[in-house]
Amino acid sequence: MTPPSFGMNSVIYIYTDEHEINEAITSQLNITWFHFLSGFISHHIIKIQSLHYTAQGSRRSANSWASSLIKKLWNIVHQIWLHRNANLHDSDTINTLSGKDSLLESVTTEYTLGYNDLPHVYSSFFHLPLSSLLQKSSKYLKQWFLLIRSAREAHQPFAVNDAFSINGPLRTWIGLTSYLKLPPFQFPFRNI
Repeated sequence: MTPPSFGMNSVIYIYTDEHEINEAITSQLNITWFHFLSGFISHHIIKIQSLHYTAQGSRRSANSWASSLIKKLWNIVHQIWLHRNANLHDSDTINTLSGKDSLLESVTTEYTLGYNDLPHVYSSFFHLPLSSLLQKSSKYLKQWFLLIRSAREAHQPFAVNDAFSINGPLRTWIGLTSYLKLPPFQFPFRNI
């Protein structure tokens, strides 16, 4: 049997005194351990478990054992997934990965530009001092920025040139349209 390969010119050889065990491990390596965690167990492993039960004089089923093993593997993978999601979504990590630094910079820019060039209705969003505004939650900052930037783009489309002006995923993260619509480019023609 050909030994399994693991990427860039790496080959792993597994030797035991038991031919069946070598065959089972090699067979599972060919299926891959990722697929093992997904519930794809080599029939050679199930065969070895059946031989073990027979040697023990047990009436247990190797197929039932495999089914229980798959359920336990799925539970482990699910617990890992839940832990990852808790770390990512129940903390400020997602905001940091998504662009919180760019958001803080752009909120500062918008605040500095002020509301003078915007309709008066937006003036109430500038009463809080900038230092206090920047201490608010990411959710609050995203809402504030979405409101102010949407108004600014509606009244002065090119007043600000920052990451949120050109980066589609950042704009989507905030809730802005994917890209700022630019006017058609006009070449300066000379009459000759």
